[in-house]
Amino acid sequence: MATDVHVHTGYCNGNSSAPIYCYVGYTTSQDISNNRSTISCYWWISVPSGWTIGPWSDVAGSYVGTTGHTFNGAIANIGAGSHIISDTKSFNVNHNADGTGATTIYWKWGVNSSWGRVQKPSGSFNITLPTIPRQANITSAPDFNDTQNPTIQYTNSAGNSVTSLQARIENSAGNEAYVEYRDIAKTGSSYTFNLTDAERNVLRSKCPNSNTLTVKFVVKTVIGGNTFWSTVNKTMTIVNGNPTFPASSITYADTNSTVTAITQNNQNIVQNQSNLKVTVADATANKYATITKYEITFNGVTRTINGASGGTVDFGTVNLSMDEDVTVKVTDSRGNTTTRTKEITILEWSIPSAVISCKRLNNYEDDTNLKADVTISDVDSKNAILELKYRYRKQGTSTWSSYTSFSDGVQTTFQIDKDYIYDVQVVVRDKFYTRTYDLIVIKGVAILFIDVALLSVGINCLPTVANSLEVNGYDFMSLYPVGCIMYTTVNTNPGTSVPGTWTLLTSGNLITGLNQTIYAWTRTG
Repeated sequence: MATDVHVHTGYCNGNSSAPIYCYVGYTTSQDISNNRSTISCYWWISVPSGWTIGPWSDVAGSYVGTTGHTFNGAIANIGAGSHIISDTKSFNVNHNADGTGATTIYWKWGVNSSWGRVQKPSGSFNITLPTIPRQANITSAPDFNDTQNPTIQYTNSAGNSVTSLQARIENSAGNEAYVEYRDIAKTGSSYTFNLTDAERNVLRSKCPNSNTLTVKFVVKTVIGGNTFWSTVNKTMTIVNGNPTFPASSITYADTNSTVTAITQNNQNIVQNQSNLKVTVADATANKYATITKYEITFNGVTRTINGASGGTVDFGTVNLSMDEDVTVKVTDSRGNTTTRTKEITILEWSIPSAVISCKRLNNYEDDTNLKADVTISDVDSKNAILELKYRYRKQGTSTWSSYTSFSDGVQTTFQIDKDYIYDVQVVVRDKFYTRTYDLIVIKGVAILFIDVALLSVGINCLPTVANSLEVNGYDFMSLYPVGCIMYTTVNTNPGTSVPGTWTLLTSGNLITGLNQTIYAWTRTG
């Protein structure tokens, strides 16, 4: 593969006019499979033009390589300019494991002839041998996901000289095969791992708690009994690994048996009455992950079930008046999630209410009129007024009358003594709740009453003073009691319009700064 020539000069009998040249050379060839080079050494004699030296009685040369090879030879007459190859010898030099190699050639030569002895005693020179290709090398490799078939690029300068060339995928530490060795082309430049389902599952199983896995691509070269590896670390990513969890895995029910007895349907959740429980079935983890938790959220409240199995959570009573979704988020060991929703049917319900009127006839009579206009929630046409009743008692006592039922929106009349205040209770009950209203009926008070015995008039009250006019219990005859003084600008006795006997006390400019006559009258009777 290479040729080098070293020239060494000698002289016949020391006569510088008769130089003799000895040429030392070599060639190399490579044995790739055995990782060695073969070196062939040769030499010859050269006589300058115009000279003939001979006959030669002895020409001897010795060449010693690193392996200790030697050779000798003898020739006859040498004419001017002649080149006589005396001998050629070959020997092997083993290279290092990486394919590099070097050796040293030692030489000596001499000539005995009738002209005398010419001799160049000895010498040496070093040889750096061409490197022998030893292994294939990965030039590039991709990051890939668990559904792809990754392709590596490589070079193999040794070609078919290698015993075997294989590739595999292993763990990053290099001590466990994920995808076993398979042969790759010795003269190729790329290889695609067409992964089987079993091989993909091996890779997935190695990262149950992460969506990524560091893997090592390996190309193994066997040549001449020696094994070499080229490696590159890359990342495999899990894709489409979210848990399997259909919406049908979410169910719910009203667990309040009293309510379901009314609605006849545990899928109808009655506002503030039903007890809502949500059940989630087991989700399925994918690609060798495991389910770690379920998060169930409804009406802003989240309940968590930890572990692989689903279960039931209790949200209690629900204060909502319209349908609402329950959301379930499932999380696996890689942190992948799947979220599904289920609509919860909500039936609006509120406490029964009533607008109630309860008052005496003419605000005075014993007869008392009672009317209630009741409002209840429909609850999918399942609700109804079960009771509407009243009772009463004289205020300050503890004994109630018996309950009496009456009809919604229809006036009913009962009698209570107009001389007393009464407590009245009205009870409204639908299928879910009983509500009680507490009312008070005041004593009977006439709007206008003329008392012929006292010769008095009462407005919104009964007169109590003779010859009086009383409004809401106040006697207007008491506006100017005996001894009071009335100032006027008219000289007219007040008794003409105001009850009582009036006497003029004085008159004149009684108020400073007022230039007008003022009359002061006092009530004397």
